[in-house]
Amino acid sequence: MRSNQSYVYRYYIRPSHFSKSINLARTRTVTIPSELISSIPRSVELVEAQRTWRDGELTVDQLALLQEKDSQNVLFELERTGSIQLTDGELTKPSFFNYPRTVPKLIDAPFRYSTEVYETSIKTSRHSSIGLTTEKDVRQCLEADADKVQLDFAKIELTLKMKQNANLLKEFIEINNRLLNRFSREEQKKIEVHVCFDNKSDNVQSSGIDYSEVLEQIQPHQRVFIGVTDSTNEHVETAEEIRDLIPKAAKYIPIDQLGTTDDCGFAPYNDSEPISREKCYDKIRARIQGTKLAEEILNQPL
Repeated sequence: MRSNQSYVYRYYIRPSHFSKSINLARTRTVTIPSELISSIPRSVELVEAQRTWRDGELTVDQLALLQEKDSQNVLFELERTGSIQLTDGELTKPSFFNYPRTVPKLIDAPFRYSTEVYETSIKTSRHSSIGLTTEKDVRQCLEADADKVQLDFAKIELTLKMKQNANLLKEFIEINNRLLNRFSREEQKKIEVHVCFDNKSDNVQSSGIDYSEVLEQIQPHQRVFIGVTDSTNEHVETAEEIRDLIPKAAKYIPIDQLGTTDDCGFAPYNDSEPISREKCYDKIRARIQGTKLAEEILNQPL
């Protein structure tokens, strides 16, 4: 992130995760954007349809119709919350990192991969300095007029915990930069990097981590979206609760670089949806309203 990228970093982290503060002085009107992190819980009907499809009781075309119906409902309801970006997230996928695929044949257990993943990486690196597949995916989204394209960096907490390798975080950032340098400045403004705790409330990997090391890498032209709604807790935050979080975060992140979002996607996995869809909409609505309330406070004369 030491180069001139204009891309955005999203964090689920709360102000209590920071240990260094900054000067709050400002010279212009404060505008705090508030954006989504995709996944909304699938409807009961869609979850059942996906199960019956896997069992061979539903055709692909029948499943696609139900998926389209559910996507339309989600986009309509998200628009009603006041969200600027609309997405159906993982509604049509098993999870954020998995997808249906065909294997050439079935074999008896125990199953073992014949090629280690690092071997493939080494072979690929001989011909390319960066994963061209990722670049292609991002470009296809931009060409389809996506307002924002989000890249996951969900394992950043591991780099912060592995103190024996102090350069690991910078090495990962450099890998991201090598990809992002392939895009123009205007394209980079639409590309975001999402950092989170895998949407698991019991994830010990993320416990006790000080994210100041990450914040030190943020450049003046980059924006940080902090998580202000808990994606694993049924409690629906009030607009006032979110309003009060934002000035605390502004002590650590320059206010003109600050944005708000949700801690993570609400339903990244098909088999784990701890919060109802309606409560997710309520949380999103509270985030947007709370952010506007914070803007009003921060724009008051000092």
